[in-house]
Amino acid sequence: ENVPKNGRQMIEEILDGVTNDLDSMSVATMREKAVDLVPSGTYRKQFESIPSWDQEQMIKDWGDCPGTICVDGNDVVIPGIKKGNVFIGYQPLRGTAEKMEENIHDPVIFAQHQYLAYYRWIRDVFKADMVIHVGTHGTIEWLPGKNVGMSSKCDPDVVLGGLPNLYYYVVDDPGEGIQCKRRINSVLLGHMPPSMARAGEYEELSEMEVPLQDYFTLKGNASPERKKELINQIYLSAKEHDMFNDLNIAEDPGAEGFEPYIIPLHEYLSEVKDALVRSDMHVIGRVPKDTHFDEMVYSLVRLDNGDIRSLRDTYAENAGVDMQDALDDPTGKLPSGELKSVAVDRLDAELQEFLGWLREHDYNTQTGIDELEKRYGKVSSDLKESLRFTCEKVVPNVRKMSEELGNTLKGLNGEYVLPGPSGAPTRGNADILPMGRNFYSLDPDTVPNRTAWEIGKKMADQMIEKYVSEKGEFPREVGFIIWATDTMKTGGDDVAYLLWLMGVKPVWSKTGGQVIDLEVIPIKELGRPRVDVSINITGLFRDTFPNLIDMLDDAVNLVIGLDESDEDNSLAANLRKDIVDGIAEGLTPDEARQRNSVRIFGAPPGGYGTGVNKAIESGAWKTVEDLADVYIDWCSNGYSKGNYGQKMRSEFTRRFSKVSVTVKNMPDREIDLLDCDDVYEYLGGMNAFVRAYGKKDAMTIMGDGSNPKNTKVRSTKEELRYTFRSKVLNPKFINGLKEHGYRGAAELANITEYTMAWGATSDVAEDWMYEGMTDKFLLDPDTREWMMDVNP
Repeated sequence: ENVPKNGRQMIEEILDGVTNDLDSMSVATMREKAVDLVPSGTYRKQFESIPSWDQEQMIKDWGDCPGTICVDGNDVVIPGIKKGNVFIGYQPLRGTAEKMEENIHDPVIFAQHQYLAYYRWIRDVFKADMVIHVGTHGTIEWLPGKNVGMSSKCDPDVVLGGLPNLYYYVVDDPGEGIQCKRRINSVLLGHMPPSMARAGEYEELSEMEVPLQDYFTLKGNASPERKKELINQIYLSAKEHDMFNDLNIAEDPGAEGFEPYIIPLHEYLSEVKDALVRSDMHVIGRVPKDTHFDEMVYSLVRLDNGDIRSLRDTYAENAGVDMQDALDDPTGKLPSGELKSVAVDRLDAELQEFLGWLREHDYNTQTGIDELEKRYGKVSSDLKESLRFTCEKVVPNVRKMSEELGNTLKGLNGEYVLPGPSGAPTRGNADILPMGRNFYSLDPDTVPNRTAWEIGKKMADQMIEKYVSEKGEFPREVGFIIWATDTMKTGGDDVAYLLWLMGVKPVWSKTGGQVIDLEVIPIKELGRPRVDVSINITGLFRDTFPNLIDMLDDAVNLVIGLDESDEDNSLAANLRKDIVDGIAEGLTPDEARQRNSVRIFGAPPGGYGTGVNKAIESGAWKTVEDLADVYIDWCSNGYSKGNYGQKMRSEFTRRFSKVSVTVKNMPDREIDLLDCDDVYEYLGGMNAFVRAYGKKDAMTIMGDGSNPKNTKVRSTKEELRYTFRSKVLNPKFINGLKEHGYRGAAELANITEYTMAWGATSDVAEDWMYEGMTDKFLLDPDTREWMMDVNP
């Protein structure tokens, strides 16, 4: 009934009605446009029907009913719009900025009164048969209560009141999706992440690339004057675009001293151009069109998919180029004399054009093979296999994107929604498609699997190598962030990383792949000292992987029991010192040993997050110490086999104040450090603590596992620069957002907010980043006009 023509019209109708922001309209207008008003007497009966313990908690947190949020007098306001038998509304506010600031040091806050009244209205007055939560990520699944096996006293159960619910969730976020299954009994409708594309060149990069390519092409043949001219052009362009920090140049070397930096600059720009970035936003049930379809297919077959080799690699190989070698050595030349970086750009452009040609010919495998034979005179067996997989497996599954809506209708009809896997599709996981399925995770007893073990080891070694090369010493203490979602996506890269740092390896069963034991790696075989690890787990990791908490705790206890020197075993050495400190604080020797053996910390049972994002969003901080204190308050709860969330503020402070390096790995490019506040909340929170109370020169590192065969490690500052160069300032990314109205503009607002948060927590944001956002987002006439139009 009165269905909006498009998303923009629907948003305009919603905004024309009553929203969660009641301050923007008069009382008379609000009462006229509200979908309904729940009288105080009606709500009090609803309130008194919930368990008395929950009533006490809500009164403690929010006062007596009906509270002060979204109320008019004693009536509770229901915002939203009705379309026949469909109600479209906002999920209620979790709280007010003032209240969240007041409770910023309390990680367990119950739902406010209007939150309960809203869901009761949906159930008892509107009499909905089904609720569709449009995610990814709401707040109801994070309300206080038990982690698993919810009871009638748990806030999610109290609020939802037994309403069946479907939940749209991006398939690349299995951890938080599984949370909805476990805590609010959702049937998930996994949806595709946005289309990804190769970043490529844009104006600022091209200004540096052109003289760089001339320099390397003419090197050895150019006259001294021409060479000097090219170096000067490269220098001036690099200086204009603030590249000195990217190249770790402390002082301006001038054009005459810039030549040693030309190869690193070219290698860096080649890496930036080859990054995958979002080129679109996903619309539920919509198959990408034209170029976006090609980009999605490209991103799904860019890496190997199991035994099926990468289409990109086999295409290049068929043309006589080793793609990985060309990526690793962009300044080298092919036998033809072509610069390898130019060959990469050329072949990628050819492949993109060929995918477009295939689309126009209905992705027919044999037609594609025939065309390649015309172009190259040959088609290798590997390329044929890659092409067949693309045309006959990947493309049909991309075309099934409409099943995201089709399965929604099945769910509404009470029919069975088929299950399916989850993870990052662009990480060699094209088998995750088709979309629209009720996704699942993995068997936690198989973590880490054998593949993850090798990847985790390699990434840990890369971190150590980077630290040693820059600091000139070994990193004896490491602070590490581990997420449940990343563990599910990778099969345990991060768990493997931590075990390898400690010098412990998993033992797998002969069948099934379950981890059945741990073994200490002898120090001679390890070839380096053992690293003491201090781990910050997410609340989701605590809930989902209790077995891995036990495994990591077992590893710690194996290592501290070894008879090794302090130099070889910093974990055992630190424990001996910490026991002495604990006894001095009044603990018994056994208590001091037990408490100071704990290496895993996180939010208290029932709590989620670090609180740092809440502090930044509400403005409830002035100094980095303020952010550090919030981080301590939320995260200083210890977890081990004999300890479940006990407050351990002293031990937490002792542990993390010693770390020399903080680490957060990112398993794919679908989600980067500017896509959500979770990354700065955790790694930024730890960095804020270390800056305030730890080693002032500690390094902060992010691992890039988006290509498992070619993992990389960057400092957090380098990662932020890389993300800005490849994505944030890239017209390909910005123009993709412009196709999606207000939602695209919201992405730019989020990026601005998260950049500022990284500056606040980690001191990694640089002036040129803010200047670049100003130029691209605000001073560019087309972008400014677009934002004013879609978000006036």
